[in-house]
Parts: sequence; structure tokens; C-alpha cells
Amino acid sequence: TKQVIPFVNISLMGISKGVSSNEKGEFSFYRLTENDSKLVFSSIGFENDTIGLADIKDRNDLLVEMNPKTYLLNQVTITDKPLEAKDIIRKAGEKKSENYYQLPMNQEFFFSSTHFRNDSITHNEESSVLIYGEQGYKSTNNVSSHFYGNILQYRNATKKPTLDKWEGVGSMWLVLTHDVILDKANVLNRTNSYDLEILRIVEYNSHLAYEISFVCKSPNATTVGFGYPSPKAASGKIFIDVNSYAVLKYEVCVNRGRYENTKRNLITDPFRHHLIQTYKSYKGKYFLNTSISYNYYHYEDTKKDVNWTYGHLAILNSTEVEIDNVKPIERPIRSLAVGELVKEDLEFWSSHNFMILNKEVPNFNCDR
Repeated sequence: TKQVIPFVNISLMGISKGVSSNEKGEFSFYRLTENDSKLVFSSIGFENDTIGLADIKDRNDLLVEMNPKTYLLNQVTITDKPLEAKDIIRKAGEKKSENYYQLPMNQEFFFSSTHFRNDSITHNEESSVLIYGEQGYKSTNNVSSHFYGNILQYRNATKKPTLDKWEGVGSMWLVLTHDVILDKANVLNRTNSYDLEILRIVEYNSHLAYEISFVCKSPNATTVGFGYPSPKAASGKIFIDVNSYAVLKYEVCVNRGRYENTKRNLITDPFRHHLIQTYKSYKGKYFLNTSISYNYYHYEDTKKDVNWTYGHLAILNSTEVEIDNVKPIERPIRSLAVGELVKEDLEFWSSHNFMILNKEVPNFNCDR
């Protein structure tokens, strides 16, 4: 179709090293060795594409075209008795501990945090972070308490670092807290609070997956995962493997209520969030692959008669998984940016994967 395919997973065959394309379909993969054999490109709704490294030797650029592949529900017979959407969602929730790694593990991520005001970038931080999950991807009511991390490398494209747990590289824990597998306040665990519909069946990694839409009937902190101001609406899609019932992709749009700070003469409305998460399989278990979180606000200062839009884009992309030689880390993920940050090492970025960032102000897709 010649259309851009965003957030495609690119990995070395049989190895956990990988990266994702950005929303424009652009990607970068650090230098490859002669022992590596093939690059695998996978994305929900497309046939896999595999390219031998010998075929692209000495090339610095590559254009990859993928073939869309989806099915109508009546084109595929999964079981003798078709399941309803609620049954599929519940099975996916019940099988989280079976599908997702539940033991101590390390995972290396590329994490970026970009802040926008009106049409300008006000802050941008990028980092490579090694995390330690003492219970793997086990659901919990306090996600961040089970993760620890160290910043391996850091770079800042704008002003001085934000040594804070709410912004910049220190806010990585906030992204993890809304992971649909780890968190309990979402459609997987509050199924009765949602209207569900199976839309179609799509292909992913040579498997079939249900594409299910959902709309929250009673949005609140326990059903959607966002507190004050309370959410007014939440809707999205979830993609679930037809055989294993593993969640492969989750996308949700959340619209929160009007917020007023009378002491600061400040009104925030609208107050919205767009989350996209994908998962990948390694050695028979699933891990978080990419999490994109875009928070969009409109501020109005009633005293000064000034208003502006504000956006925060956080991107978390897995670049490597380690489950055999796990190294414990003692720093809680909430304290990631406490103390002096690692100085930039240009050689590091030439030997580690990172997502190419789009420096333009993103469109808030939930407005469509």
C-alpha cells in the first residue's frame, strides 16, 4: 500500500536484541556481526518479513515493504463453538502468569521523555536503562515496587536534566504502572465494566490474533487506572493470540474530567491520554516490547487570560532481554534519576539500539 507502518518490531532471529520503528516507520539497528543471520520484521496485521544479512551487506539504508494480512471472522474457524469477546478477554487475563515471564529477569530499554508546549519542544531526554524485575511480569497493585533500574547511558537535547521522578528519564516508572499486563485496573481485570466486540482476526508472527474493541461503561480509577480527576471515557483495542491467549497489543484512549486549581487560577481541560503497548515472545514467554504514552493537556490561566497546550510523549522500547544470567539491581525504579546522571558516551550509542525519535509535535490520535 506504500503506507508507513509505525512501531514495527525488528529483531535478530533467535536472539532477544531488537528495536522498533518510530511512528514514521523509520528505524536504526546497530552494527551487525558475521555470526548474525537474519533480521525479522513483525507487526500486527502484517505477514512477517525476513531479510538475510548477507543480502544487505555493506548497505547503510534499507526499505522494507510488508504485506497486510487480516481476515473476516467468517473466514477463519478457530473452534467448533465460537467464543464471545468477554470469554477471550477473561482467558487472556487468566493466562497472564502462563504467558508472561514470572521469574527474576533483566531487560534493557531505550527510554525517551519529550515535553511540548504549543508547537515547540521544551524538554527532551533519552536514555538506555537496565531494569531488574524481581518477579518478572507478575500483576500487582503496586507495579513500581517490583522493579529496579540503573541508567546505562543518557543524553539531553535541550536544557539541564530533570532529576525528578515525575519528568524526564526519572518518569520511566510511570510508564510501567500503566502496563496492561502488570497493572490490574484495565479491561483484562475489570472485564464486566466494559462493552466488548470482536472486530476481525489478524496475523502476527505467523499466528492468528483476535482484534477486540472495548468501551468502558463505568470509567474510574479501578477500571481505567487513572485517578483524580476521574476519567470520563476510555476506549480502545486489544489483540489476543487465538491459541495461547497472550495479549500482543493494547491501545487505549482516556479522557479525564476538567481539573481546576483555584490557588493557581489554573484550569486543565481537556485532559487526555493515549497509550499503545506491544509485546514480544522470547524463549516461549512474552515480554513488554514497546510502550508509547502521550499525555495531552490544555491549560488556561484565568487570572492572566493566557492559555496553551502541553504534551508529554514517553517512549519505552525493549532492546534486549536477559533471563539466564540475571543481575540484581538495588535502586528502585522510582529513584532512577536521583543523583548525578551518566555523562554521554557517543561510542555507547554506536553499539546499542535506540528508537529514532520524531522531533515533531505528535498528533493526538484519540481526537480522531
